[in-house]
Amino acid sequence: MKRYDVFSLMFIITLLQGVMASAQTPAPKVIIDAANLQIPARIKTTSDQVTYKHDPSTPLVPGINLTVDPGSDPYPTITFNPDESDHWDFTGYDTLEAQVTNTGQKQLLLCMRLDNPHNWGKSPWSSECLRINAGQSTTIKVKFGRSYGFQPSYPLKPENIIAILFVAGKAEHAQTFRIEKVYVSKGEEKKAQSKPKMLRVKPKDGIILGQGVNIDSTKQIKSTGGVKAVINQSALAIELPSTTGKQEVTLSPAEGFWHLGDATQIALSIRNTGKTPITPNVALSSWGRRFEPRTGKTIMPGQTAEMVVPFAADISWEGVPAAQIKTTHDAKPGTGTPYVSDKTSAITIGFEHTGQASVRIESIIAQTGDPAVIPDWVGKRPPVAGDWVVTFDEEFDAPSVDLSKWRNEGPNHWDKVSRWSKNNIIIKDGKASLHYEKKAGYHNDNPSQPYREYTGAYLDTFTKWSQCYGYFEARMKLPTAHGLWPAFWMMPDRGEAFNLPSGSMSKRCETSNNGMEFDIMEQLGVWGPHRYNVAMHWDNYGPEHKAIGTGGIYVKHDKDGYFTAGLLWLPGKAVFYCNGVEVGRWEDPRISTIPGYMIVYMPSGGWDGNELDDTKLPDDFTIDYVRVWQRKDLMNK
Repeated sequence: MKRYDVFSLMFIITLLQGVMASAQTPAPKVIIDAANLQIPARIKTTSDQVTYKHDPSTPLVPGINLTVDPGSDPYPTITFNPDESDHWDFTGYDTLEAQVTNTGQKQLLLCMRLDNPHNWGKSPWSSECLRINAGQSTTIKVKFGRSYGFQPSYPLKPENIIAILFVAGKAEHAQTFRIEKVYVSKGEEKKAQSKPKMLRVKPKDGIILGQGVNIDSTKQIKSTGGVKAVINQSALAIELPSTTGKQEVTLSPAEGFWHLGDATQIALSIRNTGKTPITPNVALSSWGRRFEPRTGKTIMPGQTAEMVVPFAADISWEGVPAAQIKTTHDAKPGTGTPYVSDKTSAITIGFEHTGQASVRIESIIAQTGDPAVIPDWVGKRPPVAGDWVVTFDEEFDAPSVDLSKWRNEGPNHWDKVSRWSKNNIIIKDGKASLHYEKKAGYHNDNPSQPYREYTGAYLDTFTKWSQCYGYFEARMKLPTAHGLWPAFWMMPDRGEAFNLPSGSMSKRCETSNNGMEFDIMEQLGVWGPHRYNVAMHWDNYGPEHKAIGTGGIYVKHDKDGYFTAGLLWLPGKAVFYCNGVEVGRWEDPRISTIPGYMIVYMPSGGWDGNELDDTKLPDDFTIDYVRVWQRKDLMNK
């Protein structure tokens, strides 16, 4: 065969392969094109927080413009359902793509999901999430049958897609974005991604630096001020010059964050290997933000000392006045801590010394420390003086729930997978355990209510008991499973007179008109069992919603694994306690003046990547007691 014939044959084969591939790969199919005057889909949102406007005539880029107002909706969502049938048929395609723009002023977490019509407990969907910077336009891609980094997930059936969802993160500030086009395509196989920037890695046995830990010096160690730092036999050897100025060494995770949620402090073993005294200081960072350092004791030459750095704030959190609130966690300067232990991004060690010095950091270990020592007054009286009387005392010493005090069924507005069952309230040894498990059934054990894959339990005092002002306290033991969301909290109850003719109790329980939600203890499993949130929410959960609080409450457990959380609620004042110690306060005229009822519950989810881990179930949220006092001069308020 002649040479040119070989080349001709190869060209023809290549051309045919391209034609065949083209025939096998369908062209992208547009599902939603915001440039059109009509959107071929039914649209709904999860709450009043989410509003949209279809504007095909926008001068720059046409789109469906979304606004997510601040509020309690944990998953603000807009859902598109097919308009002309009960499903879309995406046979021949394997990817859903959407062109979106973050039109807001801050970074946006946005997830896209497409659903099959099966039991929701099986998570019959594929989903991906992106963090989109302010002003950025991008394309979100979801591969059928893969989720969250293109990891294998539910085997999605492309011929029976019933919904396309866009889900934003829980909004603490207004979020806006634009959906411009949604289409299906067929592309290359997507490989699973590790997402190293979002990894939360728990150091084995809490050891951050020390025996058995490999440190990449070039990647994980940085120094300033002429400091030389190297790993030497699993320790960090540091040479400090005689020059003045900032001299620091920073140790960072190999990737992502250190998850130190199983600890309440870090302990550093520091040996002075030089000839001059040194005084160390240590600063923790999370999310890349560095916080105020703690200063240790001076270490003499040849001496080894342990320096403990607690996660808890030196000065308890105190909220700014309502008129000054810009973000939920606003605090008066120098109070509280925004550090979050499950996203520790660095540990920075600085030194004060005279002349040349050398130091050896033998180890850095995250630890819980000694068990909490609870003051004798806890559980017996409120934390402040006054003429107090007990108004509610639940010891859980009866064989079953006391229905004169509690309801053992109620709503679940907080996740889409859990249901309540009275059978999952386990009373034993003077304690109540809310038992959470992967067990399908009807919500509240009622066949007329939703059928869900997971079962938990719920207690509240609505219609049974409420009180305005007083001291509210519970002794609790937290679950450890990733994805659970236990809480002890309160909502307003104005009484039956505020029930609407329709039967709605929205006016009765609204947080506007001097009402308020109090979160006395709210915890996410993803944080670990030693951190929780306190907060106050008011003016309902729509555009006027307001809130203040802190997620920086670090707690040590007692020798039995329990701790106490309390709220001192007085006119114009809310003070939060943990194990008898004040951990937060807010003094403002907006403090609620409406009686509140108590809720103890445990759904799943929430926010902050608190995805449920079935392998850690079942698990329990255990309550030893719930006690309330009232000051006599406030009895009739």
